Amino acid sequence: MHILIDVQGCQSGSRFRGIGRSALAMSRAIIKNKGDHRVSILLNGMYPLERIDEARQAFIDLLPSEEMFVFSGVGPIAYIDKNNHVRNALAAEIRDIAIANICPDIVFVTGFFEGYWDEYITTVPEKPVAWKTVCVCHDLIPLLDKPFYFVDKLFGAWYMDKLANYQCADAILAISESSRKEMLDHTAYPAEKLFHISSGVSDQFQVRQYSDEQKARLRQTYHLPEAFVMSLAIDEPRKNIAALINAYGGLDVSLRHQYPLVLAYKLNEYDLLKFKHLAADNGISSEQLIFTGYLPDDDLIALYNLCTVFVFPSLHEGFGLPPLEAMKCGAATLGSNTTSVPEVIGWDEATFDPRNIDAIRAKLQRALTDGDFHRQLKEHALTQAARFSWDNTARLALACIDRLGTHDAAPAMPAGLGLEAFTARVIDDINRYPEISEYDRLDYAWAVAQNSFSGRRRKLLVDISELAQRDDKSGIQRVSRSILYELLNGYIAGYDVRAVYYVNGECYRYANQFVRQNYSIDFGEDEPVLFSHDDIMLVTDLTISFFPQVLPSIDKARRAGSHVYYVVHDILPTKNPEWSSEGMQQLFPDWLQWVATYGTGIICVSASVADDVRAWVNAHNHLNLNKYLSIDHFHLGANLESSRPTRGIPGSGKALLQTLNEHHSFLMVGTLEPRKSHAQVLAAFELLWAEGFDYRLVIVGKHGWNVDALVERIKHHPELNRRLHWLQGVSDEYLEKLYHAADALIFSSKGEGFGLPLIEAAQKGLPLILRDIPVFREIAGEHALYFSGENGEPLRDTIVAWLALNAQQAAPDSTGIRWLTWKQSAELLLSKLPLAQDTTISL
Repeated sequence: MHILIDVQGCQSGSRFRGIGRSALAMSRAIIKNKGDHRVSILLNGMYPLERIDEARQAFIDLLPSEEMFVFSGVGPIAYIDKNNHVRNALAAEIRDIAIANICPDIVFVTGFFEGYWDEYITTVPEKPVAWKTVCVCHDLIPLLDKPFYFVDKLFGAWYMDKLANYQCADAILAISESSRKEMLDHTAYPAEKLFHISSGVSDQFQVRQYSDEQKARLRQTYHLPEAFVMSLAIDEPRKNIAALINAYGGLDVSLRHQYPLVLAYKLNEYDLLKFKHLAADNGISSEQLIFTGYLPDDDLIALYNLCTVFVFPSLHEGFGLPPLEAMKCGAATLGSNTTSVPEVIGWDEATFDPRNIDAIRAKLQRALTDGDFHRQLKEHALTQAARFSWDNTARLALACIDRLGTHDAAPAMPAGLGLEAFTARVIDDINRYPEISEYDRLDYAWAVAQNSFSGRRRKLLVDISELAQRDDKSGIQRVSRSILYELLNGYIAGYDVRAVYYVNGECYRYANQFVRQNYSIDFGEDEPVLFSHDDIMLVTDLTISFFPQVLPSIDKARRAGSHVYYVVHDILPTKNPEWSSEGMQQLFPDWLQWVATYGTGIICVSASVADDVRAWVNAHNHLNLNKYLSIDHFHLGANLESSRPTRGIPGSGKALLQTLNEHHSFLMVGTLEPRKSHAQVLAAFELLWAEGFDYRLVIVGKHGWNVDALVERIKHHPELNRRLHWLQGVSDEYLEKLYHAADALIFSSKGEGFGLPLIEAAQKGLPLILRDIPVFREIAGEHALYFSGENGEPLRDTIVAWLALNAQQAAPDSTGIRWLTWKQSAELLLSKLPLAQDTTISL
């Protein structure tokens, strides 16, 4: 059976509350105990990107990416705003399209009564559908306390409509016997479709030992005393905190001094002031009442472990996670004797009447003064807590689901209502509302298309936005051409490989015209790209000129369930800004921040660059970057023939190649810019020429930035076109012949992400004279001769030393460098992407 779990509770405002924590834990337990069932999860793409990433990450160890579906919609839909009501109704139908395309047997809804304040949307379809809906029942508290919850009449009407729709579910699973009884007593829902599955808490709640240093940190952070009574400061009337403060104020002053009351969790300023005034009215001093503010889980667990008594005076709970959390941590736990709390605590002696201040005070005083009773509470806590587990809840839930029946084949839509008709019906519903703007109507069309997962092949999209508009024949663009060539000419099972580019102010489009012109493959016109579930976009180009305009498109793609990975060639403009132009110094840090915020991952061209990126991310985590950003690396290829090489050799080229073959000649490849240190190399050769050596220096690279003085020096150099040659815009064919004609490659760059010419030279067996920097050591190891220094003398000496070694056939041999073909490089790059588990690759 295929079970689809709606896990919006892991994205909504409830994700930090008990209901959200239980939604996550229950869902994970069902996946762990699924047996032969197939389980997928459904996320809401109308939430911000960080909440989608956070929810996906919560399941990444249990589910492959292809089982995590994100449905698209048009927001805002929060029901509290009457302007959203049409969009809210249509969001339910748009969600149903996604579910119909996923084709589950069961839709399991962990939290139903949400969506009044935010983008949450769940309904039980009242029209015929192929799946059955199973809902969890946490409680009916708003129904049973209308004077408090229905003061907002709109909320009351919304809740009652939700409750009516809720009762259309094929089964309801109650987390306590108390909540099951509420359903039986206060609704007409059939008893035979209502089941008790209990609940649990995370295994992270456990007895722990704390060092003196750890205790000291906690006491300093939260102003804790040595011993204390603990409760939770949640200001809803049913939580009954005011009664607890009144009861605590009735204790002997000596007890209050010995055991201050600690109220955990964060309160707003109004509630905090209210409780402080109440405490003062009950004779409780400020030293006897401590508010912790927000507590991360590890610190909450520590307080559960360290408290003398945990007390939970709630009037009404669907289950009551806090007392179970406390008992799992071994805390002596007291609680109310109403609704589900006695089920959790499991011992009448540990409960009290929460409406009786004296009863609360008496039970608390006994726990603090009666040593035997306190010991019994702690012993009982661990015994009782062991009876609850999420695994047990999951097994009970799965048993209930099994009772609904299995299907021998994948479900089909009801007769006469196939997927196309089902979708058409939703589109008709959208068109029934004249108040929907044309802008929203277009968004609905995209949402419907994005949710139509069925039968659609995944897409592997290569972003060549820069290359598509201009080919500067730079190293980065050679990478883009090479990777694209290998992917287009290979086979990746289940994926359509396409090139795409961003149109400023518009959207992503397929780069079909570029592919037709450069790769002779015809995919049609440059249509807009529809990003959908589990598509992957690989950005191989440096697309800095398209930021920040492209960010809304990236955000939409990610929120539609697509992944976006950026190939990062280096971060030198942030590490060494003096090597970059002023424009790059200004733009690059913002680009890197955006990539690290909106991207799924970064794949670097070397381990050295990956280390640089990790260090940068760690130093900038205050920027709200994607905290689940993956950072990995691969190595580039070398065979120029696979990079869709440009052709052509100028008329003077053959003569130069002949000259190089007749003399000792050295080659430099790379744009003229300060970090490449062309000036140092030229100075070294000027020394050699002055000493009478007849060596040739060939510089291949375009005129870059901030090298005008160097360019003028080269243009007017007396050795230009004699022993010094500067070539710009050479074809790949010509460059390959230059590699063959030269005696050695000189790579003097002070900083590189990878150093593609190094690999290209090694692939031709060309010896290497390299500046001693980490990335060159990573790639070339012992198979090159290294130099340091800033002026011409040390390089001149290294060249002379290399010539002597070469004459003795003792120079380092570059053929020992392990280099990749572009096919192998592309395969390595693909291994870093979240391709479907059953994907086969043939490049």
